[in-house]
Amino acid sequence: MSTKRGVVLGGFLAIAVTTMLIAACVGDSGMTVADSGAPQDATTEHDGGNTAGDAAVDASKSCDVASAFATPVLVSSLDATGANAQLRLTADQLLGFFEAFSDAGLGSIYSTTRATGLSPFGSRTPLVNVVGEFYDPTVSGDGLELIVLSNQAGSDGAFDLWLSNRASRAVDFPPPQHLANVNSVNQEVRGYLREDGEVLYFASDRTPSQGSYDLWRSARSGGMFQTPTHIDELASALDDNYPVVTRDDLAIYFSRDLTTIMVATRSSERPVLRSSSCHRAQ
Repeated sequence: MSTKRGVVLGGFLAIAVTTMLIAACVGDSGMTVADSGAPQDATTEHDGGNTAGDAAVDASKSCDVASAFATPVLVSSLDATGANAQLRLTADQLLGFFEAFSDAGLGSIYSTTRATGLSPFGSRTPLVNVVGEFYDPTVSGDGLELIVLSNQAGSDGAFDLWLSNRASRAVDFPPPQHLANVNSVNQEVRGYLREDGEVLYFASDRTPSQGSYDLWRSARSGGMFQTPTHIDELASALDDNYPVVTRDDLAIYFSRDLTTIMVATRSSERPVLRSSSCHRAQ
């Protein structure tokens, strides 16, 4: 897997974050962005790694969707040589995971923390048991489950999904375990774990996928992810990939052919957030 892949992935997520942040910043009941139904990576309201940039943010305008975005600034605490992509946050926005590529193109998963939703992110820390050939992290809202992509020994296909869980945030994630009920001899990629950890969305080229990749869904039963189901109504002859789902499972965003961002809802009307105000998480 090359560094170019990581750059493409980062570009897609920037678009997805923009789309979902606009959807989340409405209302006035006192609900935070994290409570609004936006997916994990939609909660990164601003840089978080640049103190001067943080100080310059006008909180009164933080949810003015008619205003222009500020000039992007580097999250310097997370930057390093090579490609860095796909930051995923826990529900409280205090813990994040992302992938970073070595010069050889191998991916490893790193974590970062911060004290509050407005604090800068701290330095990047490699997950000691998720290093070498791991990509595309997705994390449960409580930060206790991590699903990654890997083609390491034990995979059924070229790339499969692997799960690591832990008892608390105070301990390291153990080596990921192969999700035998989810994977196939084809490729399973771009996992997205719903915030409650009960449903996993991903892309696969397994039968009966219509395009290069279609979207699939696996729900838990008895604590185990079950045989995935093909999401027939979202399938197309194109490459449908990179799913991101809201916490209430009523809307899904995904990339179609790496050229457009699509959204599908479970209602005939645009979903209205259960919030009438917007303020930043503290």
